[in-house]
Amino acid sequence: MGRDSKLIAPSASSVLLAGSLAAAMLFVCPALVDPYTLAQSAGAALFIALLWLWIYVDYESLPLSVSHALPSLLILAAMIASALTSADRAVAWLGPSHLHAYGLAAAIVFGAVHLATHVVGVARSSVWIVSAAGAVLGISAFAQWSGAGVLPGFWAPLVDGRATSLLGSPVSLGAVLAVAIPFAAVLVGTGRGWQPLLASGFLFLMLVGLFLSRSRGAWVSGAVGLGVALFWILGRGSRRSLLIVSAIAILGMSSAIFLRRAGSSDASRVAVWRSGLRIAIAHPILGSGPGAFENTLGQFTDERFIALHGRIHTQGHAHNGPINAAATGGLVLV
Repeated sequence: MGRDSKLIAPSASSVLLAGSLAAAMLFVCPALVDPYTLAQSAGAALFIALLWLWIYVDYESLPLSVSHALPSLLILAAMIASALTSADRAVAWLGPSHLHAYGLAAAIVFGAVHLATHVVGVARSSVWIVSAAGAVLGISAFAQWSGAGVLPGFWAPLVDGRATSLLGSPVSLGAVLAVAIPFAAVLVGTGRGWQPLLASGFLFLMLVGLFLSRSRGAWVSGAVGLGVALFWILGRGSRRSLLIVSAIAILGMSSAIFLRRAGSSDASRVAVWRSGLRIAIAHPILGSGPGAFENTLGQFTDERFIALHGRIHTQGHAHNGPINAAATGGLVLV
């Protein structure tokens, strides 16, 4: 969305897509859905179904070109090729039983989202829908931290003092909030009348949730996203915007450093990265297969890894995007 772009009037298709995206966001909220229903997978399926329904209904006016779809199709092709040669095809297609988001289905969702962002205009109502979903996640995180349940029977405790998500991962909660924050920031900077006040409330709730997730990566990502949103709102040539963006970036990095746990956490991550690189070297072209990181990891651990984690350790991903891509999808995916 460029500096001179405008938020267009809402259309049924864009609001429908934003609503399904918001639903998928809320599926990481343990206060709203039973954790044993695989609700996140249901949300992803809903999003894809709505997207293709809209394409079918509105095909004639679809401004689709090869350049829009090519990146998604190439990534999807690489993932399919990797899945076909995976050591565990079931996991490659569906993902581990406790982390379905790491299977090939996740790549299909990525393709659908990528396509939707190119063919659907950004309606203002859509931005409000996504911002409201982020605010709900912030409320859920605060409720977890305070010990106050929202809905009886649908609750999850803190994980090591961190607000968590439906999948039991504080990182998932932080990642979704980091994505939603720029939406609310745009509304704060471009709204009229009462809108900036309401959007500021949404933004505050999301920042609270982001803080309570205590995810270092999400803090940095959220700071970058917020900085880009402010840069767009205030103007690219504005000295004030550069100062604000720089301050936010410094704050995000400082917070990430402050939230670092003592050496053991960092050493643990490095050990996983080393094993991930060994997987990538052993499977250089197509990797071990989408979602197969956990099942392959045990074959490539070293003494340092065993000393930190033991001989039996479950780790669904590499905690590092490039290494995880190289280990599960090889050079083709990277």
